[in-house]
Amino acid sequence: MRDIGKNIKHLREENKLSQEQLAEKLFVTRQTISNYETGRSRPDVEMLKKIAEVLDTDVNTVIYGVQSTPEQWLERKTLVIAFLITLVLGITWFTLSPLAQAYQTRHFTLVPKLLLRITVLPSLLMMLGWTAMQSFHVFLGAKRLKGKNIPLIRGILLIALFLWVLFVIPPVVDLLRSEIIRWQWLQTHNSYNSADFALSGIWKSIVLNPLSSYLVFYHQEYFSVFSVVGIALWIVGFPKREHVTKT
Repeated sequence: MRDIGKNIKHLREENKLSQEQLAEKLFVTRQTISNYETGRSRPDVEMLKKIAEVLDTDVNTVIYGVQSTPEQWLERKTLVIAFLITLVLGITWFTLSPLAQAYQTRHFTLVPKLLLRITVLPSLLMMLGWTAMQSFHVFLGAKRLKGKNIPLIRGILLIALFLWVLFVIPPVVDLLRSEIIRWQWLQTHNSYNSADFALSGIWKSIVLNPLSSYLVFYHQEYFSVFSVVGIALWIVGFPKREHVTKT
């Protein structure tokens, strides 16, 4: 009950009414409304009913405030989960990147750094974009797009991401394999020659492909597009939200 004045003010502003306009509808003075909102006085039961009627709500809302709907709770829960995932990815990136650089300096291998760039960085950027939009939705009321073409756009984005995953799996697997082989070699040898670790198969074909070599290993700036992908996925409603109803 102590917030009833704030509730009246919030509901009045939602209905785009000034204190004078609300006072006229309730047949009281503007000062009376001001006293209600500042807590200097409280409306009686009959006045509460009139306020609720004028503001197109119920008495409970006037007394206790607007209650969160199941959909709103779900959106907030989703934001918390997305934030935690983004936080974990951020900690992983900023913790392991210096270690990968030190590892490269000590062992003359780019494998850990490349693995981070191929896997963690795109995931982090995409989650940053998605989480930012979810925050705007929860706190500022940002809306997802709706329309008959939205499922098609969502499908195209998901297919593009799926193709990216297929694209990076071979180099990730072969980078790990090459590092394991290198470590096994160093257990019995004091040094090694890069020719001893020449890779074949899918990995070799990717390395020899100028486009993939340029994108994945030598030009990381384009990874910022993943934040745009995260924003776009939120806008088109991914993951798809199910309607929540009270039981």
